[in-house]
Amino acid sequence: MANHTKRTARTIRWNLAGLLLLICASLPGCDNAAVVARVEDEKITAQELLAEINRRGLPLQKAVLQQVLEQMIDRSAAAIKADALNLMEEPDFQRAYRTLALETLLKRFETDWEAELTVSETDIKEAYDRDQARYTRPERIRIALIAFEFTDEREAQREQINAMAKQLRDTVVGDERDQLFQALAVQHSMDRASRYRGGDVGFLQRGEASRWPETVVSAAFALENAGDLSAPVAADNAFYLIKLVNRRDGFIEPLETVRSDIRQRLITTRFDTLKARAREKLREELNVRLYPAELAAIGADKTVPASHEPPPGPALN
Repeated sequence: MANHTKRTARTIRWNLAGLLLLICASLPGCDNAAVVARVEDEKITAQELLAEINRRGLPLQKAVLQQVLEQMIDRSAAAIKADALNLMEEPDFQRAYRTLALETLLKRFETDWEAELTVSETDIKEAYDRDQARYTRPERIRIALIAFEFTDEREAQREQINAMAKQLRDTVVGDERDQLFQALAVQHSMDRASRYRGGDVGFLQRGEASRWPETVVSAAFALENAGDLSAPVAADNAFYLIKLVNRRDGFIEPLETVRSDIRQRLITTRFDTLKARAREKLREELNVRLYPAELAAIGADKTVPASHEPPPGPALN
């Protein structure tokens, strides 16, 4: 019965405190310095509690007030206990404290320079003009080919394969529907990856590495119109008949399509610069010294003492 009475009284006090804080927050001139809790000699004022709720972006409600105040009490109690136990001397505590100090200071420096992250339309336009190569899309062509390979280096066989390639080319010329070229690729091409696709090898991009010999790529780009067919091209123990399927001219992407990409890239670059400046500012007016010899010695190979050598394995009969 006594415990129930105590819990009821504590609940009433909480409700009254929460109600008073809500009223205090809503009325001008209210004393925000009023003490709402005390942990030993450390006070927690209404102003501190309201500031913490505002910092977290929480709604000003009675349940929220009580929850946040409990957390603030726990933090104060933990700080007092930490002092009593001399936790500042503990290595784990020191590491956590120094990490928090570093993150807090860097964030403060970055906040001070936040305005420098603003990217204007002029900045975007200048970056676009300066980095035209980034937004230039080179010429691309789609080709189909028939590869006639020969295994004998003798001139007679080369001429025989070349003559066959020329004959097939004369057969294909004028086939606007492309069906004959595809059928001949399936029948004669030695390139397994493309023969059953009618010789189609997809797109080649000017200046980009490809699995085809340079002479084949050059001959392909020399074709002007879709449907054009090359003469037999000799390269790497093979002759190639190359057909131009499609051509896509090179172009520069318009600013409108890359504006958001440029903005994000500029922000990222500036943010990295600000982080570097923040780290430099962190060391200002401090005597920071490095000792390269001692640092290098840490990773130096050490000779394992004889006593640390593994025991010999079992004898082999």
